[in-house]
Amino acid sequence: VGFMVNCWADWKVDELYKTRLYQAVKKLGRRSLGVIIVIHIILSLILAFHLSIALKRIEISILVWIGTFLGVGYSIEPIRFKIRGILHSIVAFPIFFIPGVYSYFLVSSLSITDLYTIFFLIAASGIAIGHYALILISQAEDQPDDKKMGLLTPAVKWGIIKTIKLSYLLNVIGSIITILALIGLFLLINIRLLLLVPLVALGRYFSFKEVYSL
Repeated sequence: VGFMVNCWADWKVDELYKTRLYQAVKKLGRRSLGVIIVIHIILSLILAFHLSIALKRIEISILVWIGTFLGVGYSIEPIRFKIRGILHSIVAFPIFFIPGVYSYFLVSSLSITDLYTIFFLIAASGIAIGHYALILISQAEDQPDDKKMGLLTPAVKWGIIKTIKLSYLLNVIGSIITILALIGLFLLINIRLLLLVPLVALGRYFSFKEVYSL
């Protein structure tokens, strides 16, 4: 829904710089796309409510409600988080945090206060922070076009260099949080899983190494 709403809201901007997205919206029709979006939202809320009742986990519905609001609000006026500077970071929540946590509550019977759940939520937060850093790289790439269109994205507001530096910092912070949380989870499950930590660290290293080179 978030991606469709973004195409629906920014179709005029896409006409100039992302012509394939513009042509897709034009061919389908904004009205038809809007109907598809509404149907998706209604179905997701109904299914989430059903799962919450069946599994007795209200957290599932809450995550879907929040994710839907943020996913739509990212692109739609008057909220439009994508041009609100630091509020742009909210996009990391529905894209990177909610899906993993939603899946966890879907299959786990542990309470939200259980130590395992807490470590999982911390790990999910680290992953969201680290991956939002990569979104900032995309924002920096789009800075010239967004600036011409008067869109106050993070890269337009802070400049390309500052945006990339922030991306690197968030990448490092997110990686540290993720690794520490995974260590906690591994210790709770089986101490032998600590052998996987170097692999996780190596994967994160390649991520922020590329950002650093920029």
